[in-house]
Amino acid sequence: MLEEEISLFRGFMEIEERSIHTIRQYLDILNWFESFLQEKDINFKELTENDIVKFQLWIKNKHLVNQFLRIYRKPPTKSELIEFSKTTKRLDGKSLYKYLTTIKKFLEVNNKQLNWTRIPTPKYDENFNPEVLSPSEIQKIAQTASRYCTFQHTTVSSDDCIKCKKYRKPKSYKSSAQRSYPEICFYFDGLKLKSMILLAYEAALRTDELCNLKFKHLNLDLKEVFIEKPLKHSQPQAVPISNNLNSLLKDYLMNYKYLSKDEDILFPTKTGKKYHANNFATHVFRPIAKLAGFDVRYYTLRHSRATNLIKQGLDIGWVRRITRHKNINNVLKYIHLSSQDIRKELEKKELL
Repeated sequence: MLEEEISLFRGFMEIEERSIHTIRQYLDILNWFESFLQEKDINFKELTENDIVKFQLWIKNKHLVNQFLRIYRKPPTKSELIEFSKTTKRLDGKSLYKYLTTIKKFLEVNNKQLNWTRIPTPKYDENFNPEVLSPSEIQKIAQTASRYCTFQHTTVSSDDCIKCKKYRKPKSYKSSAQRSYPEICFYFDGLKLKSMILLAYEAALRTDELCNLKFKHLNLDLKEVFIEKPLKHSQPQAVPISNNLNSLLKDYLMNYKYLSKDEDILFPTKTGKKYHANNFATHVFRPIAKLAGFDVRYYTLRHSRATNLIKQGLDIGWVRRITRHKNINNVLKYIHLSSQDIRKELEKKELL
């Protein structure tokens, strides 16, 4: 029904260089949208704003039905669905927003203009105040990462890897030179993980920005990393890094000598591919942070960097350049100062 339109949208996503995983997610959403149009007998060319509102209600109900089928393995009756909805989380907030913004982009690509003022934006807790980590605490997480085994989910030494059942010894010198993963163990990659976490903190990188970095984006002579395609519509920008991190990255590149071409992914997975942003944040960074004693999410790194720079006296205009926000007001959401921080600053300026 929408084969040409979906094909055009997919081509647009590929031009935007979206990952295969992201494109697949978008296409799944469009398949649901096509099912809605067929079920309600709506002509795509005659689509109206009211149809989009109906789609919001339809997709919430569809999600609920799918949840019921997954648990009970049978289609629900109307009464069963009502009772089930009382105990099950509905599709709302960020999830619903993702569906609707995908449809919006799909319509824009196909030159279909509608009024989107009714799209609900994700609801965030107004008291949202993530834990802010100090530079020493960030270093503790990085040190934990340097000894972290992603197979055993704990810290190990290089000697422990030889005893691990996942240890892989090269059959020959030639195969050893060709392999694109560490020479110790397939699952022990401490130097890379430490470098990723410290670089993510110092450059205030979003997960996508970190995972999309290429060899050409790192300039160790100028001690900076170049963000070629920042998210949130900000401009491409180079961010300076510290001397210590610069030395660490030199060691990293010395150990990963196969990284030589400009288009090589700077921090590849064990199989030489690019990390998926959500997988790295959820299945790599968070377990490491918990092991270090901090139950925090990946985004804590960005919030901590912005807050710590303000504490150290850097002007908010410079902080905006580092966090790469288009609007300076958005930086304020990243700054979380406690009452003790305020007291210290007032006492420092003899205002208290």
